[in-house]
Amino acid sequence: MFGTDPERITAGVAGLLGISQSQEMQDRHGGFKTLLICPPAVKVQGPIKDVFYRADAKSAALAPHYKVLAEHWNIDFFDAGSVIETSEQDGVHFTADAHQALGKAVAEAVRAL
Repeated sequence: MFGTDPERITAGVAGLLGISQSQEMQDRHGGFKTLLICPPAVKVQGPIKDVFYRADAKSAALAPHYKVLAEHWNIDFFDAGSVIETSEQDGVHFTADAHQALGKAVAEAVRAL
C-alpha cells in the first residue's frame, strides 16, 4: 500500500518545506520558525500489519534523512523516536503515556526555538 522508500518520503517533506520556507509564506505569516518532527518507527505487528509491510525498516531509516533535510533548510529537527515508540497493540499508534511524553518533549523543543 505504501510502496515508496525513505528517500522519496523525505523528498515529499522537502517539497512541503519548500513551500513553507518560501519568502512568500514567511512574509505572509510574519516570519516563523519551523520544527521538523520525524515520527517514531512503525512496528509491523497487530491486526493491520499487512497494510504496513516493510514499513518498520523504511520508517526506521527516516530520522537521518529528516535530520539532513532540516540542516539543509536551516530549521530545527526533533526525532520523536528518541522519546517514544509506537504501541505494541498495532505498531502505528501511540499509547496515552507516549502521547503525554511526546507532548512534553515537543513543547520543550518549541520553547527552545
